[in-house]
Amino acid sequence: MTKVRKRKVGIAGGEYEATICDLLPANKGRSSLVNAMINAYDFNKLCDSITVKPAKRDELLKFHDSRYVDYVLRKRKIIDEEITTKQREALKKFNLKDDQGDEDEDKDDDDSEQESDSNDTLFNYGLLYDCPIFRLMSKYITTTAGSSISAARYLITESSTIDPETQLIAINWNGGRHHAKKAKASGFCYINDIVLAIIELRKTYEKIMYIDLDLHHGDGVESAFKFSDKVLTFSIHRKDIGFYPGTGSLEDLGKGKGYGYTVNVPIRHGLNDESMDEIIDRILKPTLDKFNPDCIVVQCGVDGLSSDEHQEWNLSIKGFGEQVSKILKFNKPTLLLGGGGYEHLQVARCWTYLTNIALDLNHNFDLIPEHELSDAYEDENFEFWNILHKNMIDDNSKDYINELANIINKRIESW
Repeated sequence: MTKVRKRKVGIAGGEYEATICDLLPANKGRSSLVNAMINAYDFNKLCDSITVKPAKRDELLKFHDSRYVDYVLRKRKIIDEEITTKQREALKKFNLKDDQGDEDEDKDDDDSEQESDSNDTLFNYGLLYDCPIFRLMSKYITTTAGSSISAARYLITESSTIDPETQLIAINWNGGRHHAKKAKASGFCYINDIVLAIIELRKTYEKIMYIDLDLHHGDGVESAFKFSDKVLTFSIHRKDIGFYPGTGSLEDLGKGKGYGYTVNVPIRHGLNDESMDEIIDRILKPTLDKFNPDCIVVQCGVDGLSSDEHQEWNLSIKGFGEQVSKILKFNKPTLLLGGGGYEHLQVARCWTYLTNIALDLNHNFDLIPEHELSDAYEDENFEFWNILHKNMIDDNSKDYINELANIINKRIESW
């Protein structure tokens, strides 16, 4: 892992995309906080602006089931839900009405059979409980998928224009929805933009390594590529009885010619920076060296931060950033995506910090600059570094990490 001389970074989306993604029930308002803070530090001016083209139906069908896609894109039901005055003003600014669907979605409504809105249908498609129907859902789906596909295309198109000494990095903090299945929403994820981005990247890059740093197992991505030896999925996640999604066992290794190319690192409660450091150095690094991918995709879900409402892991923003920095120093074309994270002010801090790392800036963070959403940080005295580690015991002993490392490293020797 030698340091590159320079980097070329593109970031997908802006205020419009943030306005759409703000409506996701699990992360209301989060995207605008992230976008506004990155802009407050002028990091956006140091990145190429990746124009986002909303995903079309045929692009979604490269992974998702046609009946599922047609159902979620044509959904028009208006949900009685609260949105803030600022969100309402933002919707008005972009002429996005509560009952507005994509303009081209209505064209063939009369020519295709429409499924009912029964609870059975909603249940089968995962559109109850954690993934309810919400306003502008179809717009959200095409925007989220289109953002990650556009970021993937940036890596592909720019790869032919840069010199060999430059590392390409694309960022889409609105992406990273790793739980969505082929025909079912799950875990706050309605569309699997990660799978769609990897499929796009495979047009140019033969071997891709997917790294999932989210608290939860990247089950949707793993299931999509479990038969492939060209896409290695590597997930570090909390694993315990009753903890969502319940998958990601050490013994889940893929199937067929993809056997062995699924790597799961099941982690216990209380994971801290030091233990994560050991996992990256002793398990992820040997795996990446052995597989030697042409491109890396990283899901940077930050629900493992000590400040997150889950209170399962004890990671710091600096510690999380150090692990992403190590991955970037492999000098591969890399796509950084968002994911989980439910203390939204901390998510904005963390992904802004990661953007700084991608740009190789080493910015001296102190007080948060004044910007249009800076009032949100008033109760925290506008401080960037404001959260200390919790008094949480790390159940991941050195012996346990040694055991994981020995088992996984022995398996990859057979590749």
